[in-house]
Amino acid sequence: MTKTTYAVQWFDEEENRWRSNGPRSITMAEGMSELELHRSHYPSIVARLVEIETITTIHDVILTAPSEA
Repeated sequence: MTKTTYAVQWFDEEENRWRSNGPRSITMAEGMSELELHRSHYPSIVARLVEIETITTIHDVILTAPSEA
């Protein structure tokens, strides 16, 4: 199963790395809204929207009762 979410990242110039500190958005439209909101509050900080793809593998596990000796 694959799940795609979106997150706003901003560039921390002091540490020279990208950071993310908000919730992930379910849709790209929600992510774009979050990015626009971030840019309106912090116009001087470089920000971007990133797509995060999470892959979940589900395995069937069959449990049996222990045999009596």
